Amino acid sequence: MNNYLEQKNEIQKVFPEKLDFSVSKGKRKDQKRIYARTRRKNNNLFIKLSLNKNDLFYLREREAYKSNAVKQFAPRLIRLLSQGNVFTLIEGQMLDALFSKNFDLYLANQAIEEIAHFHKYSKKGMVLDKDISAILTKNRLNSNKYRVGVMHGDFDPFNIIVSRNRISFIDWEDYRENGLCEIDFVHFITMLWIIINKHHNLTLEDKAKKIVEDVFKLDKFKVLFGKYSSISHTERNRLLELFPAYCDLSVARLKRNKRDWKGFVYLALKKESKKWLRQNMREI
Repeated sequence: MNNYLEQKNEIQKVFPEKLDFSVSKGKRKDQKRIYARTRRKNNNLFIKLSLNKNDLFYLREREAYKSNAVKQFAPRLIRLLSQGNVFTLIEGQMLDALFSKNFDLYLANQAIEEIAHFHKYSKKGMVLDKDISAILTKNRLNSNKYRVGVMHGDFDPFNIIVSRNRISFIDWEDYRENGLCEIDFVHFITMLWIIINKHHNLTLEDKAKKIVEDVFKLDKFKVLFGKYSSISHTERNRLLELFPAYCDLSVARLKRNKRDWKGFVYLALKKESKKWLRQNMREI
């Protein structure tokens, strides 16, 4: 509580106007964060702080903002605080809120187009991060078939904001310069299915089976794969083959961020996606 008051007092010294505060509790103590918003005539601000000094997300986001790729698609970083950052507040709606009401294939295509355009900011000749390379090798995949470059790392629809004039991306704490671009797409597609079907009360195993059945087969998902493939020049089969490796990377990311990964669908999804790939493509 003392840390909360210290952080809150720091914000109020910098921004004396009225602030709307909220606290994200997280599953562990070091995930607790303060969020605050303030509205000004010329600039609405969004403030994000850690309540624990071991939660260094704000340092990772500052590092990400050194990239021109991030600056093109993210809200502006305008001030650094002792345990957090201040951004311009983008007026709009999060994609997950829009899709939870009604799935819009056109809007999903727009988001994928922006994701693919973001990946075009990758520099040539980049060397894939060792941890990702090791996971690809473990899953018998050749990194030369994919694109090494900028990677958001957590393209959930709730990290995508739709406003009148543009689509913006937030939460850059898992950003990489030497990531695997296609992983962003696979993650977006998986989270998109989960949001569309969040009212279904399924076990992790049944959810994994349904994700594979729908994402790998349904026409609306084939359209989304086609959109990304046409811009990225990565074949749909190559994207499907990434699912087991994506699951391994997702578990590693959750562990790195000190999240309880056992309640997520990734291990079951890896099993089901490998089963489908063995039956329909080639054994990996």
